[in-house]
Amino acid sequence: MTTCSPVLTSFVDNRYKLKLKRLELDAERFKTDNFRIIQYLENYLSSLLLVTNPDIRDFPKDLQDYQQAFARAIPYLPQEAYEWAVSLDFKALDNSSNREGIPVIRNKVREQIEDLRSQSIQTQSRWYKRLRARFSGRCNP
Repeated sequence: MTTCSPVLTSFVDNRYKLKLKRLELDAERFKTDNFRIIQYLENYLSSLLLVTNPDIRDFPKDLQDYQQAFARAIPYLPQEAYEWAVSLDFKALDNSSNREGIPVIRNKVREQIEDLRSQSIQTQSRWYKRLRARFSGRCNP
C-alpha cells in the first residue's frame, strides 16, 4: 500500500471540502425555499378560513389579507385548488357552488404542504448519503 504525497492529499481534501460546502449550501437553499413555500400555503389556508367563516370575519380587512396571501401562494397551488380558488366569489359566499370548492382547496393545499415536507426530509437524507459515499473512498496520508 502506498501513501499519497502531502500535496496530492491537500488537493484532494480541498476539492472534497469545496464539494461538501456546495452540497451544504444547496441543501440549505432547498430547505429555506421549501419552508418559504410551506409558509405561503399555510398563510393562504388561514386567510381562506377567515374570509369564508361568517362568524369571525372582518370582511374588508380579511379580504385584503386573503388577496395578499393568495398572490404569494398562487404559483405553488396545485392545479385543481388553483382553479377553485380563482373561481371563488366572495360576494356570494353562501352560494353552494362556492361552498363546495372550499374543502377541495383546503384538501389539495394540505396535500401539497405534506408533499413539500416529506420531499424536504427525503432530499436531506439523500444529500447526506451522497456525502458519506463521496468521503468514504478518499486518500489518507
